[in-house]
Order: sequence, then structure tokens, then C-alpha cells
Amino acid sequence: MTNKILYWIKKVAKFSGILFALLLIALLFLKILDSNERSRFIYLTSMDWLTFFFFPLSTITGYIIMWRNTKIGSTIVMLGTLLLILFRLDLLKSLIPLFVIPALVLAVLERSNSKSVK
Repeated sequence: MTNKILYWIKKVAKFSGILFALLLIALLFLKILDSNERSRFIYLTSMDWLTFFFFPLSTITGYIIMWRNTKIGSTIVMLGTLLLILFRLDLLKSLIPLFVIPALVLAVLERSNSKSVK
């Protein structure tokens, strides 16, 4: 019974992480497309591109990899978010660090599951 509950907690955490990241990317593109200047996308700074690389891309990649290998996927999500916060401290006040929570829950569950098996 406990294994079934842990299994579904893992599945919900994986799905919610991917869903939140995709929702954020959709909102980002709606904001870019809604701007009055059509050439605004060209004028993004290097920090904006770095933010886009570390947050949505590393998060989505990590959650997709997490479906097959929880340890590697959660590490990608946590390291990508940590590097983003190191480069852009102003984003620490935003909701971006909350995307680490499902990956952290999965890493802790995987760690406790591997200890209990041994």
C-alpha cells in the first residue's frame, strides 16, 4: 500500500513540474507576442537568454528525463534553478524557486526508497 502511495506521489510531482514549466513558457510567449513592437524579441539581453536557458529549458528537460531516471532529472532541475539564482539574484523573489519543490520531493523519495531497499 505504501509503495502505491509513493508511486502516485512521484507521478503527480513529475506531471505537476512539467505542467507548471509549460504554463510558464506559454505565458512568456504570450507576453512576447502581445507586445506592440514586433522586433522586441531581437532586443532581449544576454541575461534574458541566460534566464530562458536555465529556467524553462533546464526545468522541462529535467522533468522529462525524470520520467526515466529520477536522480538525473531532479539533479538537472535543481542545478539549473540554482545556477539561475546565482546569475540572477533578483529572481529569488519570484516564483521560480518553487519549481524545485517537485524535484526535491522526488529526490528525497528516491533516496529514502533506495535506503529502504538495501
